[in-house]
Amino acid sequence: MGWLDPIECLKAREYLAEGNLVQAAHVLLASKTPDHKAVRQLLLEIQRKLLVEAESQYRAGHLEPSWKLVELAKQCGELPADVLAFVEELNRAVESERRRRAWQQAQLTEAKRLANAGHLDSAIHVLERLSEMSEAKLLQSELCMRRERFRRAIDACRQCLEQGDPHGARRHWEKARELIRDHPEVFALAREIARLSCSESPWGGGGGSVPITQPSGRFILAREALVILDGEIGIGTPRTPGVKLPLLGRIHSRHAVLFRDRRGWQITPCTDKHGRLCLIWVNGEQIGGPRRLASGDEIALGTENLRWSFSLPCPGSLTAVLVATSPASGTIWVGAGPSLRKTILLVDELVIRPHQPAHLVLEALPCEKLRLVWKPQGLCWEVDGGEFLVELPQRTVAAEEAVAHIPSCVVVQGNLSEAESLGRMVAGITGVEPCRIEVEPCERVTSFTGHNIPGGPMMG
Repeated sequence: MGWLDPIECLKAREYLAEGNLVQAAHVLLASKTPDHKAVRQLLLEIQRKLLVEAESQYRAGHLEPSWKLVELAKQCGELPADVLAFVEELNRAVESERRRRAWQQAQLTEAKRLANAGHLDSAIHVLERLSEMSEAKLLQSELCMRRERFRRAIDACRQCLEQGDPHGARRHWEKARELIRDHPEVFALAREIARLSCSESPWGGGGGSVPITQPSGRFILAREALVILDGEIGIGTPRTPGVKLPLLGRIHSRHAVLFRDRRGWQITPCTDKHGRLCLIWVNGEQIGGPRRLASGDEIALGTENLRWSFSLPCPGSLTAVLVATSPASGTIWVGAGPSLRKTILLVDELVIRPHQPAHLVLEALPCEKLRLVWKPQGLCWEVDGGEFLVELPQRTVAAEEAVAHIPSCVVVQGNLSEAESLGRMVAGITGVEPCRIEVEPCERVTSFTGHNIPGGPMMG
């Protein structure tokens, strides 16, 4: 080293003496005199050493460290021609390794999703191909133990069913459900337990639930919509007698009435305490009496011009949907319940799909269609392209007996076997998880059977 060489050269040679090539290169690359002859010469010397070390790391199978050394060598100056072939080979190997690791991570993510969906066999099958990943090995071990505990609970549940013991079967079923909540066998056993339980006691509002057997009353569905069953619906302010659709906003206590006939729905204004008609506009035209509604009509109420759209989204069904069309349109008052901006006026059926046409769109719905339809025994659940069970406060009900209850929770699962789920995963199609749809009361007033039930969830 010459006595006029930059101080960075001295520091770099000290790092070289220690065998620290990387730090020596960084010192010179940060030099304030990068064009100094001594700096350039020393950088070329360090570059040669970096390339030798990079090739050594590559031969030892350490691709990422080798690649980082080559990238640092590139900063030291133009690479010599005799190493270009090695650098190209290294880049191909690194890119291939990165793709492999990305694939492994995607497989691990998919295995976790399958496990969460209850498809343990499929998840374990995926993890078996990731034997090099420590995280995958640990997860596979955990899932195998979980599957074994689940299998013991399922076997014990079946044994209780064979012995005619629904209560014991329920205890083991709950253990299995806690391990894998939405496994197909959990659904199947729930139906068997329900059938055995029903053979011991008649159908009714067990566990504090109320079956919906008459076309009157209302409930909250999926925390998305207020469902009203009556054919005549008063619109007004909260806590007004006879008002089924209470709205927050500047309207009269009983502002309007929606009523249904064989042709569909009509709306008519009520009168205020001075005998004047309450303000209602349909498609911008103020009305002074009954007005028949067509799908797509816009209804405006009161001095604040609360705007709601009226639609009949499902051809052939008289069930209508009212939706608030702007933030200023107020909300539906349901006490301590969720804030709602949609009302479904259920007549013949209520269709739920992951897309239109539907009375209620739930994108997470894993089946083709779920619907509520009137039958002789009451308002019943039906499903296309899937299966479901109904959870009541103290028991689970088989789908074959699924009269809607208040309160309850409908758990819907698509008809996908583990093999189909694995095939969807291989094809790169995101799996469909089970969907839970809550049916909640608005308040505790009257049951849907027309009888008062002390302590049970009642409906107005």
